[in-house]
Amino acid sequence: MSNSPRQVVSTGLAGLDRALGGGAVLVEKLAAVAPSTTILVRGGPGAGKSLFALSLANGLIGADQTKFALYVCLEQSMRALRAQALGLDPAIDVALIEDGAWGQGRLLSAALVVSPDHTLEKAIDTELPALLDQAAVERSRAPFVLVVDAVASGLGANANRATVDALSKLSAQRGLVLIVVEESSDLAASSPWPFAFDHVFELGMTDGQRTLTIAKARFGAAVRGPHFVRFERRLRVFPALETYTTDASLEEFATTGVALEREWSRSFPLTSKSGPQSKPWAARAYVVGANEAFVRDFAASLLFAPAVKTVDVAIELSASRADAPALRETFRNALVIAGRLPPEAIMEAFRRIVMDPSRDKLGRVFCGDLRELRARSAAEQWQPFLVALGDVCRALKVPLVLWDSSAARFDAPNFVNPVRELASSSSMADVVFEIVPTNALRAVVLARGRQSVLGSPEIAFDHLLASLPTNS
Repeated sequence: MSNSPRQVVSTGLAGLDRALGGGAVLVEKLAAVAPSTTILVRGGPGAGKSLFALSLANGLIGADQTKFALYVCLEQSMRALRAQALGLDPAIDVALIEDGAWGQGRLLSAALVVSPDHTLEKAIDTELPALLDQAAVERSRAPFVLVVDAVASGLGANANRATVDALSKLSAQRGLVLIVVEESSDLAASSPWPFAFDHVFELGMTDGQRTLTIAKARFGAAVRGPHFVRFERRLRVFPALETYTTDASLEEFATTGVALEREWSRSFPLTSKSGPQSKPWAARAYVVGANEAFVRDFAASLLFAPAVKTVDVAIELSASRADAPALRETFRNALVIAGRLPPEAIMEAFRRIVMDPSRDKLGRVFCGDLRELRARSAAEQWQPFLVALGDVCRALKVPLVLWDSSAARFDAPNFVNPVRELASSSSMADVVFEIVPTNALRAVVLARGRQSVLGSPEIAFDHLLASLPTNS
């Protein structure tokens, strides 16, 4: 670790690091003492506080073999904690400190007994420092992380301020990361802990999903959330959508983006009135029509880069993972994100693809079928996702093609000017293509555009009479 008075360290949880703006911030609070920080993990019964604190401690020590963490249980059984850890992630092996014997792991657990005759104040004032001293002797170095998991043993909202200050000072004096677990059924109620600690993480539930709110990040620029948490094989944090559209995030995406020369369509003779040689920018297109097969094929033909080897991304909102191979028949050379995932999980998967240094240049991003969102009455819920995805694609300099197989509503005698209530998601598009069937095998494609962000004139295409798929 460097000698800087302010250090940003990874929590070991990639999604949490992004929500925090890079990681947990340690600062030098006392001269000649290593930078430290305090983290409060709050939540009601069953919110997953202990597992979260355990995963956080394990992530903070990371792969650095010189670091270890000490997890002190004031109420919870150490063996129960170890069983929980192994159930979440077999790689988190908690070594127990029992009968004076110290385990060999890098995540050690010890118990401090609290009773009417053995107060919490005494445990914190004398026994906890003694345990830290013993750890330094046993391991020839001090722990990097100390977790105090008290649940209901006086470390809740009724804790006295002297206890809170004593633990905060212990962190600063020892130069360690202190994590305290506080049980609080009412997170809005007054408590001395959030005021004294540098980071405050609140666990809860929203619409049946576990959530994480960053209520405080004293030394960094964090996105409050709520973010979404999953305990499956290992703890994963899916950042809120606004995490991806901060100035810092968009700048990071922009550094990976490459502007490519593109043509309007691989399969259809789309010609702008400004001339057939005009090259489109990294536009956002919206394709809508009643024939799903044709809408999908038409969308897949748009805004391709003919001269460069690229890889596309196809986000399938209604398909299962088992459908992915079939989807590649339409979106060829595409990495498919499927599985009926929530928007935060889709953005996380998309970011992993974008930031993969081994991939080819990013070609296009497809997202559909938007009809599925209206069928689930979820269009408004997903609108922030589509906006965030559009902003990220703009930063990446790649086209975003939304496709929607909603039924067409038009005046049959005057099909050239259909009467259609376009979805609100179409408003974010630079170009809208409407597929209007005229009979079983033919359709008119109507295209209209708007002033681009680059100041180009409004796009106006000739109407295209196209053949529908023969299996329509």
